[in-house]
Amino acid sequence: GATAAAPAGDKASVANGVAPSAVIIPGEGSSPERLSLGIRALLREDADLEARTIHHVRRELERLLQLAPHELDGVGATMLMAMVYEAAEDGDESDGGGTAEEVEL
Repeated sequence: GATAAAPAGDKASVANGVAPSAVIIPGEGSSPERLSLGIRALLREDADLEARTIHHVRRELERLLQLAPHELDGVGATMLMAMVYEAAEDGDESDGGGTAEEVEL
């Protein structure tokens, strides 16, 4: 009998860049920490994330954090976009120096 082999198309679609970078965000659910990590990862994929609609940001975060579809619909748009702006600002200022968040007092 024939052994079950994956069709060649599966590997090709991943290899040619159709699949986004495989970023794994630890943990489960939509805690603020995971959302923040997810947003930072999305900003590396999409520098114009701030210009996207809240719906786009939610769907991309759900994909990245492996959440159920529309799970983030209950998360406030203002809060989510504020996190996006904050993460984008942090990214703009990172020039290799330590951030205030890394300094333990």
